[in-house]
Amino acid sequence: MKVVLDASLIIAASVAKERHHQAALTWLNDSINEGNEHVLVSHTIAELYAGLTKHIAPLYARPIIEDQINLAAEIVELQTIDYTQAVQEVTASGLTSGIIYDAVIAQAARRIQADFIASLNRKHFERVWPPAQLIVPS
Repeated sequence: MKVVLDASLIIAASVAKERHHQAALTWLNDSINEGNEHVLVSHTIAELYAGLTKHIAPLYARPIIEDQINLAAEIVELQTIDYTQAVQEVTASGLTSGIIYDAVIAQAARRIQADFIASLNRKHFERVWPPAQLIVPS
């Protein structure tokens, strides 16, 4: 199973004081043990740094990010088509503001034919990705 990981899931799994830490960590470990193919979208690496360094020092965030890069079966580089199609989608749906970032990740997931996106941001992703293909550990 090919699963695109959202930064929200990785941050929660990595930071013990995060509200969904245990659920995210358990799901991530189980998914690895089941042999699922974890995919990161290149933009997610920047989101990881931004999110992790709200909680921990950059010195500690860096190895977490590097571990995720090394564990990923694939890093999907964003292409211009991902951005243009995401903009078309959110425009057609009347969506505004930061949802574009999730729409870009969803578009990259579609391009690589991912089976699922795993995220803790259900409200965001269900507007740009089929809810039946969204994993939200709880």
